[in-house]
Amino acid sequence: MNSIEEFKEIDKYKTKVLKYVLYKKRTKFEIIQKFGKDIQEDILEKILEDLEENGYISDEIYIERAVDEFIALKTLSLKEIKYKLLSKGIKSNIIEDYFQNNK
Repeated sequence: MNSIEEFKEIDKYKTKVLKYVLYKKRTKFEIIQKFGKDIQEDILEKILEDLEENGYISDEIYIERAVDEFIALKTLSLKEIKYKLLSKGIKSNIIEDYFQNNK
């Protein structure tokens, strides 16, 4: 595949992933789950790196927004919030760091 075709393919996939992320905040794990079968691993990694560099995805920001939402709704305990975040594919050390720094 020449570089122009490759660029067009990457751009097409990046647009799909970006629409998915802009519709609702997503974690890296959710994106991989959604597109892992459709997009080659190396291409998906490039897209994820680009989205992280440009601030479209960040597990730390996702945690902050999710916790704020859950607290505002007052429906979940801290343990339940942590479990929900883990189920989104966020690493437990990132979650624990957030809760240690934001009691």
